[in-house]
Amino acid sequence: MTAPIRRSLLDRPVMVMMLLLTVIVIGVISLLSTPLQLFPPGFVDRTITVQIGVRESTPLEVAETIAEPAEELIRTIPGLSKIRSFSTSEGCSITVTISGNAPANEVYADIVDRMERLKPSLPEGSEKYRIFRFDLETDVPIVSLGVTSTYDDDIEPLLENIVRPRLESVDGVAKVEVRGLVGKAVSIELDPDEVWAHSIDLQKLISRLRGESVEGSAGTVEESGRRFVIRLGSRFNDLESVRQFPVTDSLRLGDIADVSIKYGMKDFVVRLNGRLCNIIDISKESDANTVEMCSAISEILDGQISEDPRLRGVEFSEFFNQGKVISNSLTSLRDACAWGGLLAVLILWLFMREIASTLIVAGAIPLSLLIAVVVIWAQGGTFNLLSLTGLTIGIGMLIDNAIVVSESISRCSSQTSDPGEVVGKGVGEVALAVTLATLTTVAVFIPLVFLSGDSNTRLMLGEFGLPVCYSIIASLLVALLFIPVGLRFTSAAKPSTPRPEWAITEWYSRLLSRVLDQRLACFWFLLLVLATSSLPLRWLAVRSAASGPSHRVALSVDFPDSRSLYDSDQTMEKVRQSYHEIAQQWQVEDVAAWFRRSGGTLAFFFPPGAQVDTVGFTAELRRNDPGFPGVDIEFSGGQQMNQDSDRLRVVVKGAEARRVTEITDQLEVLLSDAPGIAEISRGGEDSRTSDQISVEVDREQAQRFGISPTRLSSIVGWMLRGAPLPEAQIDGEDLPVWISYSEDETPTLGELPGIPISNGSGGSIPLGSVASLKMSRTPPMIRREDREVSLSLALELEEGSDLRKIEGRIAPILEGVRLPEGYSVAIEGGLNQFEADLSDMAQAGALAIVLIFALMGVLFESLLLPLSILCSIPFLFSGAYWTLWFSGESLSTTAIAGFVILLGIVVNNAIVLVDAINRQRDQGATRKEALLQAGRIRLRPILMTASTTICGLLPLVLLSAEGMGPSYRPLGIVMLGGLTSSTLFTLIAVPLFYTLFDDLGVQMKKMVASARSRAASS
Repeated sequence: MTAPIRRSLLDRPVMVMMLLLTVIVIGVISLLSTPLQLFPPGFVDRTITVQIGVRESTPLEVAETIAEPAEELIRTIPGLSKIRSFSTSEGCSITVTISGNAPANEVYADIVDRMERLKPSLPEGSEKYRIFRFDLETDVPIVSLGVTSTYDDDIEPLLENIVRPRLESVDGVAKVEVRGLVGKAVSIELDPDEVWAHSIDLQKLISRLRGESVEGSAGTVEESGRRFVIRLGSRFNDLESVRQFPVTDSLRLGDIADVSIKYGMKDFVVRLNGRLCNIIDISKESDANTVEMCSAISEILDGQISEDPRLRGVEFSEFFNQGKVISNSLTSLRDACAWGGLLAVLILWLFMREIASTLIVAGAIPLSLLIAVVVIWAQGGTFNLLSLTGLTIGIGMLIDNAIVVSESISRCSSQTSDPGEVVGKGVGEVALAVTLATLTTVAVFIPLVFLSGDSNTRLMLGEFGLPVCYSIIASLLVALLFIPVGLRFTSAAKPSTPRPEWAITEWYSRLLSRVLDQRLACFWFLLLVLATSSLPLRWLAVRSAASGPSHRVALSVDFPDSRSLYDSDQTMEKVRQSYHEIAQQWQVEDVAAWFRRSGGTLAFFFPPGAQVDTVGFTAELRRNDPGFPGVDIEFSGGQQMNQDSDRLRVVVKGAEARRVTEITDQLEVLLSDAPGIAEISRGGEDSRTSDQISVEVDREQAQRFGISPTRLSSIVGWMLRGAPLPEAQIDGEDLPVWISYSEDETPTLGELPGIPISNGSGGSIPLGSVASLKMSRTPPMIRREDREVSLSLALELEEGSDLRKIEGRIAPILEGVRLPEGYSVAIEGGLNQFEADLSDMAQAGALAIVLIFALMGVLFESLLLPLSILCSIPFLFSGAYWTLWFSGESLSTTAIAGFVILLGIVVNNAIVLVDAINRQRDQGATRKEALLQAGRIRLRPILMTASTTICGLLPLVLLSAEGMGPSYRPLGIVMLGGLTSSTLFTLIAVPLFYTLFDDLGVQMKKMVASARSRAASS
């Protein structure tokens, strides 16, 4: 805003007031219209998962026949950074990580194309592939309910026919998933005696059944100018048509098989506080308002569902309600924002001691926030954890420009009697300084927001940083336009006697005079202060991230020796009971367990809003491990994402799964004794081997009897696990169809060699005639990464452990392990991740400093004076490091973000001071007189702006957080300590370095003049 335009606006107070009312009205409308969400919209997951299920296979077979071919096809897609696969006896899961800015939608389409190419070559019994891409808006359930019943009747029909439709009727609900329901299917159970007695070729029978169920388009025909589509439909539409399917001329399928509709075997159990339970997950549409939807769902539960007499005895327990989480989280941030603003206003009043002026200057906070809200609303943004945190952090800075302007107006009031002239002169003296200070703060967020290599990171940093930029730029507009017009009608702009100086001002002036007289000694003193920063830096523990509050703690429980789901159920209940007293002592509200035969999760839920030391609770659970035989408990296996931040991973890679497993087992034993490690877990990648039967075909014998190895494999697979058939439409419902031998007639291990194998020509021979059976061991999971078998050990650190020390102890252990050629061991995450984050932050900080220097050089028309301003930056590290150490916090990536943000804040005081020095020198003062007078003039606004900013940050540090998300306390502590130390030393260091660089400039001018004179004389 140029001086003539600014002066013209200041002389038209009515127009400015109308503009103010317009801003307030639009701001209130935007405030009420901006939706509330937990996370910002637009997040695109950089990973895509492909899942292919099988029935009763082996991990090795799945890896060889599914995982490896799929990896080779997917690897040809550009823009991928990592491909990992997990092969188990139940199927294969392939996770693809998209690199950098590669378009996720195009990669997704390419993966679909590759999987379509792979589908014809998938082995018999493979289920249809599924591709998952996590969507933060729709895939995270907004409400999760546990459903229990007080009676023994089956509640699944009630949930399916009453509860689900009513929840789906809520406007905005995208999906209601009921977990724990048992699906039904058409079961064709063959009688092996009948099959073998009639010499039925099982392969031909299955092929014919698959061929009988065909549905699709056969083309078009034209008749009388009209085109008709011919559609072939040949599907089983009732059980009787299945039973009457002809096997031979005189034999029907019902004669050799039992055809019926059966409910699948329950393979997943959920219990809530020991009672059988179903889980209902409710997801929303992407554009729906989460808070309003959660409220509507609660009304349906409390109204239509609870009042339905058919549902008496059915209880609904709330596991998770995203609406309440959003409300708690945003309420916590709102309270921090409100308290920060109140503290800043209180500090302002203590300095100004004048109610009217204090209220007008304090009005810069809500006005700036309203303008920022208008911009967020106009861009289609939301209020979420990140945007609210950004506004909270900037709350104390919104008043800085208004303070500087009001102090300048107040000082000029003693020089003239015209309020309009007082306001214009006061604003004009500091307009350049506050504009430059605002631009430097904004310049810090430019590299953070726009130069990140990952689109999701840019989105997250943008949601955090852009609201800060909007509000700070708005505060500049408010300070240069609205605040001066308001102060024009108060005593601040009226003629008055010069305000008595503080006693501290006189003390500071004498100190500054001595500093300027003893520049060399003071220079070394400042260097000594900077050198002390290395002490707390050595003592500080390093953490990869700061974890935030959580409403739950979960344990991963494995049953490697469980023989049935019933055994697992009994064992999980024993584990839950063993922690019953501890759960009561810690006031746990609910204990839930969900598991399969091999294992699952035991979760402890705390009351909403409860402030729980989850780390301490987990430590007590670990100390009281019941140690049941055949039960493995991982005390970090079910933690939330932000609580896994301090877990290192030791990754073993190689060509052979068995050798990788042996190396991993050896490392687990060696690392278990390392101090500082609380727990070592496989992270869901259990490598313990299990028994398997290998069928080795004698090719010569098989060829002699006319049986190919492929046919033999298919027949044995059909006998043991059955085969899928196309869906049948029974009573209007599409049901899967499965043909298999009756469970009661499934061959035992001793009977396997004698089972007859059809040779395709009407005869049969026993399996033992063409194959031998051998017992072997196989890992239950094969994990592959970058074409190598991979296993990892997740190391959870003890509370307060330092990543640097822990990795220093681990490294010699890993180096001492002798590895076969082609095998490797590496540490992932932990310090490596921290150093990567630190490098990114350092690059952003360096670029921010360059931008700040360029801005100051352009506006000051000098190359050396901006260097004196930049000298205020190093002193922020001294205060920040010492404050972190005294507070007991660790040096985390969240804390480092505070350093970067401070770069644009700490130079503001130096800019205001140097601007005043230049103005005094322009008015004819000597350098020392200009320095002393500028110090007197600017001491008060510098201390005021620093105090209000610090007070605005105090609630972020002191108030307990609620909801979800990382803890911002380390960031607030860094900003508090760094801003305090930088402010104090800026008052000494900037004038000192100003003189040093000014002398350097004089010497350079003399050298240039001397060189020119010598050149002219020659």
